[in-house]
Amino acid sequence: MSDKNAPLKIPEKLTKPDVLIAQTKDSKDNYDFYSYRTSKIDLLSIYVEKDNFNRALIIMDMFVKLLRYRGHSFKRDINGYGPHIMIKEISFPFSIREAKKRIPPEKNSYSSTYIPTGILVLKIGESYKAQEWKDGAIKLENQLTKIVAKLEIDAEKELIRQEESRIYWLKYEEEKERKNQIKRRKDEEIQKFNKLVELSKQYNQSRLIREYIKAEYERAVDKNNLTPEKIEWIKWANDKADWLDPIINKTDDILDAE
Repeated sequence: MSDKNAPLKIPEKLTKPDVLIAQTKDSKDNYDFYSYRTSKIDLLSIYVEKDNFNRALIIMDMFVKLLRYRGHSFKRDINGYGPHIMIKEISFPFSIREAKKRIPPEKNSYSSTYIPTGILVLKIGESYKAQEWKDGAIKLENQLTKIVAKLEIDAEKELIRQEESRIYWLKYEEEKERKNQIKRRKDEEIQKFNKLVELSKQYNQSRLIREYIKAEYERAVDKNNLTPEKIEWIKWANDKADWLDPIINKTDDILDAE
């Protein structure tokens, strides 16, 4: 980032602060405590000792102005936390704090003591994605250009990652739907086949029944025993064979009754 018009000059005091800085300063001056989440106005997360509050404001003012100059914005997340840095729809929570040194507990005490060090730490991101920059050989004020450049690179990488993820899940869903369609077609085919097997069995059973009916008829004729009862039985048996036969599929008042 070598733009000579970029707001990179480090001011000695807070001058024409960005609205986020002005609101944060006013809230701190008037209330001495504020909630970054529940406040109705957007406030920046600044956790430093009173002596370093003004410097923290100046650093944040430079940082916010530089981000705005680069075309970026600030917005709360869906849970009301923020404002967060927004770079091409990628959100970066950020805060500044004063590093503290831990003093181990004395012999008869169980509590450690933490003392401020005057070292300011700018934290961007959260959880395992969090990154921190702090005062060192180079003051935090002089690292802002590098920090913004890094965030812009990170945002581009995240956009690429999100697009790759979107394509991956799109292909995943397409493949899942393809397999589901194959399964549905296979299930339908198996169901139709099973029905075919069932009908073929019914057809063969109906043929066997008719052969048996024929044998009973011929036996009755041979023995001169074709009585009215036998004729009635033969009619009844043929009706049942026709009911079972899937080709004829004759209705039966008793067997089809509901």
